[in-house]
Amino acid sequence: MEVFLLENAVEIKRSKRLKGQPVLQGDGLTGFQALLMGALAEGPTRLENLPDSPWFRDILQDFIRMGYAQQALDGHWTIHGGSAPVSGPEPLRVRHEAELLTLAGFLAAKDCRRTLAIDPACVSGEAMELLGRILKLETPPELVSAAEAGMAAEAAAPEAPMEDPYAEENAGIVGDEGSVSASALAMRLLQEDGEAEEEEAPESGVSRKRKKASRAAEPGSAGSLEAAPAPNQEVILLAAPTGLTPKTASLLRPAGSASAVCKPSDFGWDEYQAKLTLLSFHLASGQALDLSLSKSGPDWLETLAAQFGGPIRVEKNEAPEGDELARRIARQMRAAGKTEAMTRIRLSAGAKLKTQTYTIPADITLASAYCLAATLIKGSDVTLENVPLNPSRAGFISALRRMGADIEVVSRREKNGEGLGLLRVRSADLFGKRFAADNHSGLRDEIFLLMVAAACAEGETVLRDVTYLRKHDHDLLKAFTAALKAAGVEIGEIEDGVVIRGRPDYDGSAYDCMGHPGLALACLVMGLKSHGASTLKGASCLDGRYPGLFDQMAVLAAGDKA
Repeated sequence: MEVFLLENAVEIKRSKRLKGQPVLQGDGLTGFQALLMGALAEGPTRLENLPDSPWFRDILQDFIRMGYAQQALDGHWTIHGGSAPVSGPEPLRVRHEAELLTLAGFLAAKDCRRTLAIDPACVSGEAMELLGRILKLETPPELVSAAEAGMAAEAAAPEAPMEDPYAEENAGIVGDEGSVSASALAMRLLQEDGEAEEEEAPESGVSRKRKKASRAAEPGSAGSLEAAPAPNQEVILLAAPTGLTPKTASLLRPAGSASAVCKPSDFGWDEYQAKLTLLSFHLASGQALDLSLSKSGPDWLETLAAQFGGPIRVEKNEAPEGDELARRIARQMRAAGKTEAMTRIRLSAGAKLKTQTYTIPADITLASAYCLAATLIKGSDVTLENVPLNPSRAGFISALRRMGADIEVVSRREKNGEGLGLLRVRSADLFGKRFAADNHSGLRDEIFLLMVAAACAEGETVLRDVTYLRKHDHDLLKAFTAALKAAGVEIGEIEDGVVIRGRPDYDGSAYDCMGHPGLALACLVMGLKSHGASTLKGASCLDGRYPGLFDQMAVLAAGDKA
């Protein structure tokens, strides 16, 4: 495998095989939600294995600005909960849909006056619309440049030392003995990054001749994320939400009822998106909530709330794994308009969370990309550690195994109530399958990886119930379908998804990742599998979300030669 970092794109050449064990960083979304649980706990919470990426450092800075986060010298983070978040004029940067929905609910419940600066490439219009239905927004969202929002980086003299802009806010946080300001540490890391030499790395197969130029050229790249976005980068400014809309409040609390009762699908809401906002709001406000969901979906937030001792009860009514008859009956009932609650989430009033030490599991989207690459590339043998095996999180791994992937759970352990596994993935032939909502309800960014798996599988794959991909700033389903078709994939769109007829090999192609990390990961795997070279435009978002990913892939590709 060879990687060339060009002026405005990344060039990937085919990998012969992958062998070894890559280092998986902590899951960023779980880390964010653990930060939120720590802020709601009554006392200090210790968080370990948080990801060290520009994207997540921005999240940590947000929690510093709100008066919660501080890092100790041994590397762990302490979240000092039990107090109200600090309001202020500086926007909080948001670059994940679930982050927006959860953070907005928290801010509305806590009446924290913070503007949100949202990346339109990573947050769908559907999510923004739903947020406005659930929460009161003082003003409509506004699309502006980073310069107009007052967030653009300012030129500084090379010799001038970087100052900690949050020193005064951090001074009010009582830290652990021997701890240092998290923002001061981030400033020091920035200085070290700026002083690092841009060198050739022939041993990893990654050419860095033009790395500095490419990072400076692309908004949102790792070289610019730490300080501020590029002046011409567009962001959506959203004034702090102030509470539930009157309509939402009336839907949740019918006359004479003290508890919130809600079935989001009855109102045409996306269940996963609505759950994040409503559960976050009610956890932060201490109000009761009763949610009835017709799909399973990712359960990260409610699982974390339970692990932090919250008064929450989750009841699941799922068909046993492998019981295809029960799944067919459920699908027929849904087709006839008769739905039975799949999940019931009940939160008691007066929620109080407990302090604890929490270790973040590995990033499931990144682990899924490694699983797919090792499955598709002949002769591969890759080991992955600390992978979450919760069915709602490991949905892609289950889907890949259903298609014929050779994924072995070598060992399994429990940590913080979460099943974690050591996986061994070897190359295997895949076969097309049919996937409806109940087969991929736990997938979000991994849905693009499933499309790549289908493109390389024998036979036909039908992927349904993925219309949420159409409601981003760009129609991501249409864009990726067109990109795969240009690469030679036999793919066609249907009303609510796609039909793909796969084959084992393709030639390299050009892909536009549109600054979306999930899309970029799928294009990267497609490039590793294809003959010749593939060009990935807009893939610098991978530096922000998964720093060092290209180096890790190159090391795996060279593993059998060591």
